[in-house]
Amino acid sequence: MPKTPRLFYQYQAPFEYAAQPEPPAVWLSFLDSLDQKDDWRLQFQQMMGYLLWLGYDLQKFFHFFGPPRAGKGIIVQVASDMGGGACTITLDGFCDSFGLEKAVGQRLILVGETEKGPTKYPAAAVVGAIKAITGGGEVELNRKHIKNISLRLPGKIVMQGNSPFTLADNSGALMARCIPFRLTKSFVGKEDLTLGEKLRREYPGIFAWCLEGLRDLHGAGRFTLCESTQSELEQSRDLATPLQTFIEDCCNVDTATAAHCTSLFRIFEQWLEDQDAPLTWNDKQFGNELRTAIPAIERRRLSNNKDAHYNGAMIVKTDFDCDSARPWVYVGIAPKPQHCKVAFNY
Repeated sequence: MPKTPRLFYQYQAPFEYAAQPEPPAVWLSFLDSLDQKDDWRLQFQQMMGYLLWLGYDLQKFFHFFGPPRAGKGIIVQVASDMGGGACTITLDGFCDSFGLEKAVGQRLILVGETEKGPTKYPAAAVVGAIKAITGGGEVELNRKHIKNISLRLPGKIVMQGNSPFTLADNSGALMARCIPFRLTKSFVGKEDLTLGEKLRREYPGIFAWCLEGLRDLHGAGRFTLCESTQSELEQSRDLATPLQTFIEDCCNVDTATAAHCTSLFRIFEQWLEDQDAPLTWNDKQFGNELRTAIPAIERRRLSNNKDAHYNGAMIVKTDFDCDSARPWVYVGIAPKPQHCKVAFNY
């Protein structure tokens, strides 16, 4: 086709499109060698299709983790070449002054060594940036020697590491957007050093295979999560949202109940101690996180410390209550009866 300004596109993949390509035999053999179940492969094919889609409809990002030489590098390379452009950053790069500048116009944002976590910035800042990008929201980009801009980054986020990925987010929103892929087989000492070149010759067929995954995903309307992914999400949720686990284990969420703020925080402290987990918040931070996890909860001050109700909500009494000051209460949540005592009965 002759060049014309009426046909303009931003991305160019490093292979020619073929309407009826040969089946990608080497690629399919590589997937067979990963020893994953059929539901994992279906989820993976849907992901590879989604990476070609310019929309933000499903608001997902992806994480590959497993032992060294498990195939993560090959997967990331093929995904990058299918889309026609990628950049690489660290978790800290989501918050660095110029960390996201190179993501402008890139189809993939690749993040490596996620097991180290962010080292320079708080998890909340990194979580906010990831949620903004995956949700199609505008992010402000600092650029060297030129004016800053706010724009939507088109890239899908793909992470890789040797262990599961967790960032503290008690709203649960981050893990709701993550689809983890666990790889279990290592090819250390058995690597095929020519695999990348063999796969490049099959790119037209792999591209058609990705389009099949996109078509399947479009028909289903959501990702078909495999069994191993669902298990990983449950474990990651417990690690990333300890407050959510505390609420499920120790509290009743009910607008007809209330609890003294200080008492609920003391119960949370004891629960963390029983879990051998560190305490990283004070009582005010606990309150902020609690209302992030359950937005309907209200914090109100009582007229005196002998009140048994607040606007019809019964205030649950505990052994942690203090009569020395005019108390504050959380309306809409209360500890379960077995957790109102100083000693837990596990």
